[in-house]
Amino acid sequence: MKRQISPLWFYCLFTLFFMGISVLDSNAQSENLRKALNDSKTKEVVLYDPDTYQSKRFDKEQVLKIKSDELLVLKFMATPSTGYQWELPSFDENIVELVNVPLHEACENSYAPGSPVWQYIIIKPKSRGLVELDFYYQRPWEREKSRENHIRVKVKSKGAFTGKFDYTPLRPEKQILKEKDYKVRNTPTYWNWVDQGIVSAVRNQGSCGSCWAFGSVAGFEAKIKKKDNNMRDISEQYAVSCNDFGFSCGGGWWVHDLWKQYVPVGESGAGAVYEA
Repeated sequence: MKRQISPLWFYCLFTLFFMGISVLDSNAQSENLRKALNDSKTKEVVLYDPDTYQSKRFDKEQVLKIKSDELLVLKFMATPSTGYQWELPSFDENIVELVNVPLHEACENSYAPGSPVWQYIIIKPKSRGLVELDFYYQRPWEREKSRENHIRVKVKSKGAFTGKFDYTPLRPEKQILKEKDYKVRNTPTYWNWVDQGIVSAVRNQGSCGSCWAFGSVAGFEAKIKKKDNNMRDISEQYAVSCNDFGFSCGGGWWVHDLWKQYVPVGESGAGAVYEA
């Protein structure tokens, strides 16, 4: 896993501070969907095996049956911070309907940056019949889609949906910044540290939920470049593999202590490690 950093955290900061602030409480997101599901009749299926830490596979002959008055709620393990999510590209829309739930509401809150979360996909019966649903774990923007992580689910619908599901996605409250909120005098009209060669290149962290390590490394590399004009190639893998904080591909926080004062077992002192 060499040179991997997600562009997502750059995008999030840019959106938040320069395009206006969208305010949407994370607890309200999950609570909105949770309330709608609690008020409905559902059949919940977990597509993850906690013993093997792998996606659960179904037997070829196994069929999930849903009655006309219930929803099928599929729970997948995903790491949205890496850009990956479970998607259902195509299916027979005459038999079932995919309920449109925004990703930020479909995922439960994470306990730390980069940690995996439950992603909900909700299926509503539309007519009587049998349908095969092929789910893929992939990044929406990538042209060449990976077909390696794939789950096929057979669903048998008993008929058109007759139950209750009162759900409407929450809309963020956008607060447009006023000029007095951001105007600063006696500064250039434009400044970009990337143009100054201070910021290292954007990298791809793959499917490992280690944005915490790559975000820490990117900021540290920029600080060093700004101070002594040398662009260092600091190892993100070292932060992921050699910390004793429990941080991993399953999430973590900043690791500046690892470079400043914390000495891992087997090391002679604290400090950053360069890529080999």
